[in-house]
Amino acid sequence: MALHSVLLVSQPKLVLRALMTQYSNDNFFGWIRFDNQKFFFVPGASKNTKLAKNVSRKASRTPRLDETGEFEVDRSVKIFGSAQCTRDLSSYECRKCLNGAISLPKSYCKRQEGARVFTESCNIRYYELYKYF
Repeated sequence: MALHSVLLVSQPKLVLRALMTQYSNDNFFGWIRFDNQKFFFVPGASKNTKLAKNVSRKASRTPRLDETGEFEVDRSVKIFGSAQCTRDLSSYECRKCLNGAISLPKSYCKRQEGARVFTESCNIRYYELYKYF
């Protein structure tokens, strides 16, 4: 029965670090979609969004629309992040999507800045204390 339910889903989505794929009966090419956003706060994150802004800017400028990065908080602590857009977006649309994703956690919790944000068009992960890529 569970398998049957999965087969009836008309808009599956799979998000992994190296892969974003989407299937839909609707034409979604070139549209920035925040319909089904999901985000997770990173415990203990600071209010420094420099890393998030840096990787989102770089991701929007690469042909793959995908970038990783790191930021030295102090001499003993580095944080890691990544940004990725679906390849149907233009560079401008990618940057707009990622900027929107960065601002989502701020509208729900003003004290947390580090997050993992997944939307249908882009995802960003920042302020991770370990190198996951």
